Order: sequence, then structure tokens, then C-alpha cells
Amino acid sequence: MKIQIGFLVFLPLRGLAIDTPLPFSFTTQYEVYSVEGDTVADIEKSFEDEKPLFLKVREADGYTGWRYDYWTDDDTCEIKAFSLDITYKLPQLKKSAVSPEITELYREYIKQLYRHEETHCALTVMSVNEMYLAFEKGQKGHCAEQGKKVAEHVEKISGDNERFDTYTNHGEIELAVSPFGEERYHSVCKIPFSGIVSSL
Repeated sequence: MKIQIGFLVFLPLRGLAIDTPLPFSFTTQYEVYSVEGDTVADIEKSFEDEKPLFLKVREADGYTGWRYDYWTDDDTCEIKAFSLDITYKLPQLKKSAVSPEITELYREYIKQLYRHEETHCALTVMSVNEMYLAFEKGQKGHCAEQGKKVAEHVEKISGDNERFDTYTNHGEIELAVSPFGEERYHSVCKIPFSGIVSSL
């Protein structure tokens, strides 16, 4: 059963630093919108009413954005500053006290959406980590050559994320095996809260 949804209610933006084995500063932020309703029609309307305009335009229910900054010496590849910030925009469905079975219709969809956005994060972290490692390698010699590799990884971030959306039809299909090799980065991208919460 394919459920078409649109959703949103903004909660305050929260920044969380995540302890990771990554050699650079890495943070995640979460912008969550609430969805609720006692019927499918109510939930669909709640999604549409609350979804921010940019998600409506993209015809998407979730989003993962990234921003990386680095400051290095062009001649020696010395890393003076290096960071990656991930921002998730996600729905959170409130359980219906009147019709809990309606909430269950959306449970797998929301779990799959969260997994999809976590993979976007993991793809980005993977390439940014490779950028960092290229700079480190450049410190041992051939800095200019490593700078070209960094530029390749910059292109790879957008390319991999676009291909992932194409392969999965923006999350509608789950890949049995990822062709990208980002699995080891999923742990640092795990969204630390549930997509479904109890109503007060």
C-alpha cells in the first residue's frame, strides 16, 4: 500500500553534537514538524498544512541538508579548521488516541523515511571524511594532487545523493544492498528519536 503524504509543524531547532570516530567537528540539527489526525484524510491534511513550502515544491516529506567548512594551507595541506553540519527536516506523527490503527498505517512509511534521510547523511559524511583524509595525505607531499581529489569528493557529495534519490525514487524503494559503500557511517547519522510519539 502506497501512502501519499505531506506534513509539518515546526518545533525549535535543536543542535546536537555527536560523539563520533570522525577526525573533524560533526554536528546534527533537527527541525521537526508534528502531524496528527484520527483519519487518513485528517493526517493527510495535517501533513499538507504543516509542510514548509520548500518541501511542497520538492514534493518531499523529509530533507537532509549539509554544510561543510574547511580552512587549509594551499601549499602544505595543513588543516586549520574542518567541520560538517547536517540538518534534518522530518515529520513526527502523534499517535491517535481515538484511532490508533490509523497511526499504524503510517508507521513503516515514517521509519523508512527516517532511514532514507539517515542514508543521505551517511553518503555526505563518507565523502567529507575522504576530503579530510586527502588533505592529511597531502601533508606528506603532493598537496596540489590531493587538492584535486578533494574537488572530486566535493562533486561526489551531490552526485551520490542525487543517484541515491534516483535509485530509490526519493525513498519509495529501499535498496537491498547499497552501491555506495556508506554503511559504516550510518551510526553517526542515526536519528535519536522516534518518528511516532504519544499524544499528550
